[in-house]
Amino acid sequence: MKLFFKYVTLPICAAIALCLLFTHPACTTPPEKNTPEYVTTAFYTAFREKNFSKAKKYATPESAGLLDIMQTLGEKAENALIADAKADFSLKTLAESDSTATVQVVLPDHTKAIVMPLVKSNGIWKVAFDKSMD
Repeated sequence: MKLFFKYVTLPICAAIALCLLFTHPACTTPPEKNTPEYVTTAFYTAFREKNFSKAKKYATPESAGLLDIMQTLGEKAENALIADAKADFSLKTLAESDSTATVQVVLPDHTKAIVMPLVKSNGIWKVAFDKSMD
């Protein structure tokens, strides 16, 4: 029985543990793609291109729900959050802690700046733009 545990059960348990470890979202997201700036850039770029399904990948579940509503209703994207899809923008991190961050999206004409709140969920940064509507 000890041999069975040593040569069969133990390696199987170790393999399962390794699979769980390496498939956890925080372990599969490269560190350079898990920063508030990267997530904000990816979200905002997809959002202003009206690619809501891609934007949802970078959003909290609550914000993803709002994106679903926008997509379903077919809004024309004429609100202040969506600028010209070809326009460049810059980012400025205003605050960052272990679980929250605030990144400012500055439009090229510098007349508008959009503040994007982010939260860390299961080790992954997500845009929580629903929080900016409070």
